[in-house]
Amino acid sequence: MSEARHIESPVEGVNALQNYFLDNGFGNVPDELKDKFKEFIAPGNSPVVASANAAELIYARREDLPVELLEIGAQLAMMCGAFNFHGLGAESRGAQMAMTIRSMDAVPTEAPPAVISPPEPKAEYVPAGEGVQAEAPALPEPVKKGTEA
Repeated sequence: MSEARHIESPVEGVNALQNYFLDNGFGNVPDELKDKFKEFIAPGNSPVVASANAAELIYARREDLPVELLEIGAQLAMMCGAFNFHGLGAESRGAQMAMTIRSMDAVPTEAPPAVISPPEPKAEYVPAGEGVQAEAPALPEPVKKGTEA
């Protein structure tokens, strides 16, 4: 399997699908889905349409597909949702599809980065009397001529 990469555009999404099928072939995909995936990765197709449709297909058939393809599907759903391609941003559909895929037992998830303690909010944005006291930032002292270091 090739190294995982975050999908940020429809072209990258189609490339991820192409690379997956170049590396793995179509043997681990149900027969009735092979032609659909071949259609998605065929040259000349719209990467936006292919990415959105692949995300929908992978989501709908998530129980039947290999883990690596599920991760690609989750990334496609997130990316298409972020740009609202084919309505995947409406009601957070793409994000919800990705979360559903990633919540499957077979799909490994990365632990969130460890945070020792969360950072304090900047004082200038916290209302006075709540948590950190909001104080105006101190102004620098004016430099008098002849006293520069």
